[in-house]
Amino acid sequence: ICDTMNEGSQDILERYALATGFSQSSCNNIPSFNESIKLYKYTSYYNGMARPWFYQTCTEFGFYTTASSRRGFFGSDLFLSYYVDRCKQVFGEQFNLQKLSDGIKRTNSLYGGLNMQVTNVVFVQGSLDPWSELGIRTSKPGAPAIVIDGTTHCQDMYPPSDSDPQSLKDARKEISNLIGKWISMS
Repeated sequence: ICDTMNEGSQDILERYALATGFSQSSCNNIPSFNESIKLYKYTSYYNGMARPWFYQTCTEFGFYTTASSRRGFFGSDLFLSYYVDRCKQVFGEQFNLQKLSDGIKRTNSLYGGLNMQVTNVVFVQGSLDPWSELGIRTSKPGAPAIVIDGTTHCQDMYPPSDSDPQSLKDARKEISNLIGKWISMS
């Protein structure tokens, strides 16, 4: 992805399309607003983690990617209200901005926000993950933070591959060693 974004004769938007697979030679099915509502309303087990994760974003986390700045790369038409409207459509009118704001405050209060007082926890972030700024990035005694250079969201949780960057291979080994150490101490 980085090579595609940093090199080439195409303009930045064309390079982004190539890097993410949104080029003319491929098709990615991104659900519309109404299609996403239908997906999140579907309560079957086979829906996987989509509905539970969406519920958490509506009640505890937020974590929405918005683009409301006129200077933004993706324009200025993706507002917080878009996501709040999806919460209302799926779970009911009471899932409004106030409920979301109160839920985020409660979650941060319960768990300490960016100042958690925990041990035997490893916080893992990918340096290219846009959500990593919402996570713990500084180690504390008993709670190390690992920022994996050149990786994206949850990449450390994917099955290992020979093509993984060395930083990811090293981080997986460190994570495994930490967890093994903590288990052996219990």
